[in-house]
Amino acid sequence: MASDCKNFNLIRREIINYLREAKVIIFSHKVDIFIFPFVIPFVFLLRVLSPVIKVKLGYFRNQDRFGHFVQDTSYEVCRNKLDKRTKYIYWIDKNVANKEWLLVVKKYITINNFIRPIEKMNRLIPFGGSSSIRPLIDENHLSRDVNGLISSNQPLFKFGKKEEKIVADFFENEDANCEKFVCLMVRDSLYLTGFMGHTDEEIKYHSYRDSEINTYKVAVNYLISLGYTVVRMGAHQKTPMDIVDSNFIDYAFSDQRNDKLDVLLPYYSKFCIGAASGIDALSLAYSKPSLYINAMPLFHINSERNLLWNPKNLFWKESGMQLTLSETLEHQYMDSDKYKEAGVIIKDLNEEEILDAVKEFIYFKVENNRYSLSDDKKQKIFWNLMLNSPFNDFYVYINPKCRISKGWIDRIIN
Repeated sequence: MASDCKNFNLIRREIINYLREAKVIIFSHKVDIFIFPFVIPFVFLLRVLSPVIKVKLGYFRNQDRFGHFVQDTSYEVCRNKLDKRTKYIYWIDKNVANKEWLLVVKKYITINNFIRPIEKMNRLIPFGGSSSIRPLIDENHLSRDVNGLISSNQPLFKFGKKEEKIVADFFENEDANCEKFVCLMVRDSLYLTGFMGHTDEEIKYHSYRDSEINTYKVAVNYLISLGYTVVRMGAHQKTPMDIVDSNFIDYAFSDQRNDKLDVLLPYYSKFCIGAASGIDALSLAYSKPSLYINAMPLFHINSERNLLWNPKNLFWKESGMQLTLSETLEHQYMDSDKYKEAGVIIKDLNEEEILDAVKEFIYFKVENNRYSLSDDKKQKIFWNLMLNSPFNDFYVYINPKCRISKGWIDRIIN
């Protein structure tokens, strides 16, 4: 009886999910409604020929968010690279976060919006799974490459002398050194409000992920002292960075900023500093070592990457004590108000903690020094807890080069 009830609930859930998706398919592009009757023969032809001619149709959505755009498309480039026997064809919405990235991706995969009504009808008519593919964002992994396919199949993208000259010209115009530079991306709310048109009220749930750019000043000056040029990335940022140095470029406020340089600068950089959002996803596509600072929530840690992850600090409002590691894992939310309701205060890393994170990254990731056995033991404790958390399906593959920050975990465990 219990088994029958469980099966009924599964069937019921599948029907509800199908009806929900059908509604989106039908009404997301209303012009397609008039075309659907004419594409049905193409759908059945696709399915009849599938044993002989392997063709799969796919799509990209939410591509006005740079992070999803880069990760979803990079994954499909990887899929095409690994499966040469199947012809994959995709359609994409017109509003993309970066037009240059779309041009880059089109060199590696076939994107043609002519197939949009055919692909949608193929999803609408049941049993089309063998000729249909879904983007990462619809695989319940927030555009995450949980199996590490992108990291394991590099290089995916290559640029030539023409693109190299574009980057060199940029640095020459800025009168800065291009031999050794890093990209810095610090998240704030202006991209969502200024570029995408959301109101402050609509995006306040995301505010816990934002940071103040000028808390990075000490760390940026440290990198400059090591001979790096630091390029502060971003298309829509609130505040200029208060640094005057020939080896610092506030590219986010530069007249030279454009979609092409957005795509090229991370490719030619030595490494990237970000916060698990937006343009710093390019470091995954290019397999660049990455340092994530003030990255939230903790369960978003990209275990498949060569990455050093430094989350914000969480404190109990009532006692003022910092949450333990197990408490931190218990209180992971994607809404600012949820932390408040739980009595948890989020504190950004201060200037000294950010500097320590950068120094750790340079010492261990750039200079390739080894962590101590005690450090490795703490990493194992961390990953064991993550693998036993409700988010364990995010960590199918754990890259040996992915680590939680030594400085952060020392504060938590000690």
